[in-house]
Amino acid sequence: MNEINPTSFAPIAPPATMSASESLGNLGPDAFLKLLVAQLKYQNPMEPSDGTQLLQQTAQFTQVETLQSLADSQEQLMNVTQFSLAVGLSGKQVSAYDASGNRVAGQVESIRFSSEGPELQIDQTWVPLSNVLEVAPED
Repeated sequence: MNEINPTSFAPIAPPATMSASESLGNLGPDAFLKLLVAQLKYQNPMEPSDGTQLLQQTAQFTQVETLQSLADSQEQLMNVTQFSLAVGLSGKQVSAYDASGNRVAGQVESIRFSSEGPELQIDQTWVPLSNVLEVAPED
């Protein structure tokens, strides 16, 4: 019989970033509303749900919608901030790490926007904005 060695298992790292819908198991506001309607539809008529419990569930539903809206707004704000920062670095002398981990230094020649966020072109190399180490002061 083979024994399992618990030290042979590597821990699973959590994802670096998780969107609001992913943190809710991809359940959106529609799913919560459907669950609430199903609960009301299939409740025992001889023992109906408590009215205060229904109000609490409705308040929770509203809170989930509000939190989703807030998360979406924060993501939009972060995108605008990154966009502004990237544009502000155009023509500046910076040093950063490229995707391979090599240090690159030079003038920001161009900017592009990918699904991962803004990228700066330095000395013919594309570098993610998050990898910028230093911005040289202007003379």
